[in-house]
Amino acid sequence: SHPEHPQFLLFPAVGLACCLFPLVVFQQTQEPKHLPVFVVSTLSWVYFCAPFLYRELPLGDGGRILSSTHLGSLAFYPPLSILAFICGYYALLWLPKPLFEARQRVSGPTLHRVAIWLCLGSCGFTMINLVIPGVMVRLGRTVGILENLGVFGVVLALVCYLRGGLKWSGFICAGAMLLMRVCSDVVSTLFSGIVSIVACIFIAVMLERRRIPWKFAFVSFLVLLPVFMTRYSHREGEDSLYAQSPFLSVSQKVEQGLLVAVTDFLKFDWSSAATAIEETLSTRLENVSFLGHCVYLHTNGKAFKHGETIRGLVYALVPRFLYPGKPLQDHGDVLSTEYGFKGPGPDCAINFPWLADLYINFGFAGMIVGSLLVGALFRWASSLAAYGIGDMNLLMFCNLFQWFLLVEGNLSMVLSGILQALVVWWVISRYIRPLFRDTLSGGEVLPHTRGTRRHPGQAL
Repeated sequence: SHPEHPQFLLFPAVGLACCLFPLVVFQQTQEPKHLPVFVVSTLSWVYFCAPFLYRELPLGDGGRILSSTHLGSLAFYPPLSILAFICGYYALLWLPKPLFEARQRVSGPTLHRVAIWLCLGSCGFTMINLVIPGVMVRLGRTVGILENLGVFGVVLALVCYLRGGLKWSGFICAGAMLLMRVCSDVVSTLFSGIVSIVACIFIAVMLERRRIPWKFAFVSFLVLLPVFMTRYSHREGEDSLYAQSPFLSVSQKVEQGLLVAVTDFLKFDWSSAATAIEETLSTRLENVSFLGHCVYLHTNGKAFKHGETIRGLVYALVPRFLYPGKPLQDHGDVLSTEYGFKGPGPDCAINFPWLADLYINFGFAGMIVGSLLVGALFRWASSLAAYGIGDMNLLMFCNLFQWFLLVEGNLSMVLSGILQALVVWWVISRYIRPLFRDTLSGGEVLPHTRGTRRHPGQAL
């Protein structure tokens, strides 16, 4: 749309072609291994490359410095980093054995029963947080998987439905859980949780039906767009919905969430939807000004961090209750204040995208090399989950995918979350297998493995 800097169009165009390559391959082969690299590279492209196609290059919130001197580098290095990520993902030659068999499918009655128990377990987790506030926070992300019990229950209930085995009891439990989770996120005006839930449902349908559910994606977009666009109106003032959300009961959150969602949807001006989307793309979904601000500071004398911000990986697997002095993940507060993205104080936090995190540590070369390594790690983690093929692998893959989506998260947080999730699933794979004694490990072969005797990790 008549870009402000047409001389830089080649770089985002090449980057887009690289991002679409995994999608084209998936359409031809239907191999799910192409899904993570497609999603992560495309999100990175939207944040760092797409802004060069807009009529006006975004300038952030006005407090960021985007020097014209560095525009060439800002247009060149992000697409190159995305290409490095894709190369690192596909170039990983050693693929680990999946934690669960790729052919492992749970029988209908067991699948239905586990879905209900997961939903009830999520309710229990919520009650513990209400009765003993902060108890889970003290345990850290070591037990973070408990926060996803409800999502896992919904996913398994959906799979059970697609196989024709969902009963009314499972439908009611999963529907109530989904309603509670979505309404709670609407009331908090934070939509990352909703995006995560939609992504998990998308993955479950795609892997079960062996095709991309475009209709579901389109309908979800239309339903959530009005609520997403009007979320800021619910954050203003001391009596705003955002300010009240921590003090509302579960039933009140459901009631308020439904009311807000329906009202915002009915009152939304659809004639201005294109303008609203354009504004969101050029404000909320851009990180060129973020990276440009960092580049300006470092090219004018600010020293690079040389790995300081990612040292938290060393302590990733140590629970905080065992190491009370464990360094905090405070990039969104301390680091963003240091770089001038926000003022001091806990009123808000601005996290560093992991491409920008790589830059402030090692410069542009670090962005490329780091992206190559991150791509390889994402492929390694996805291989452990057999890319979601198999019922237990599906839950594990959904858990990992929630971290893959955090392109705006700092590298230490994202990689720590992935490693912690893998450890939890490793424990589950060793000690929870008796629950699945009635799995079909040899008699039923999934479509993608039919006619092959290769190792599941290789067959995918």
